Amino acid sequence: MKGQVSRFSEHLVDPTRLEQRAAVKFCFLLGKNAAETVLMLKTAYKDDAMGKTQVYEWFARFENGDMSIDDKPHTGRPSTAGNDENVKKIRELVITDRRQTIDQLSEIRGLSWSSVQRILTEDLGMKRVAAKFVPLALADNQKECRLTSLVNVFLTRRIY
Repeated sequence: MKGQVSRFSEHLVDPTRLEQRAAVKFCFLLGKNAAETVLMLKTAYKDDAMGKTQVYEWFARFENGDMSIDDKPHTGRPSTAGNDENVKKIRELVITDRRQTIDQLSEIRGLSWSSVQRILTEDLGMKRVAAKFVPLALADNQKECRLTSLVNVFLTRRIY
């Protein structure tokens, strides 16, 4: 499932972020200051550039002798609500009745409101539209069905 992969990959570093961290370290080793480094990153990465605060934080780490560009271990308990079973059950509940609220779904499954909301939006790729949860994008079979219907309408209603 897409959301499951993204939640798992939170623990992995995005290659662009790692690349920028290496660039920050390179600038630090060349004797550049943080302000110059921010400008260079903005020039190279444009809108995807690391933020000014992050650059200054990395410079502080390097100045304190920590030359690693890897993330430090995170504390806290990882989320267990987004497991395959809960995602499957929430999907079944929503498909059965798309008008259920997050409160109702969380009560039925015994999960927190935010866990259910995360499952709906991140794992199932849904959003609320007119009091119903709907997928953000059409599935391939839905696209094909709409295209077939459209072709049939045009074929049956020839305009001369």
